[in-house]
Amino acid sequence: MKSGFNFIVIIIIAAAIFMSNCLYVVDMRELVFITQFGKPVGKPINEPGMHFKLPFIQKLTVFDKRFQEWE
Repeated sequence: MKSGFNFIVIIIIAAAIFMSNCLYVVDMRELVFITQFGKPVGKPINEPGMHFKLPFIQKLTVFDKRFQEWE
């Protein structure tokens, strides 16, 4: 009985870690690029809300939309 409970707790913790690496939130002031092995994948994401990515393979690069370059 006790070992079954421990197994379920371990599975729930592993699933929470996996899901925290899959989900990300884009703020309305951010522009996000997803890179996979250093190369950009798809279009930039500028829509606010929750989005998905592949865990441990894809990385996020976040830029502020309000950034303006001076010349």
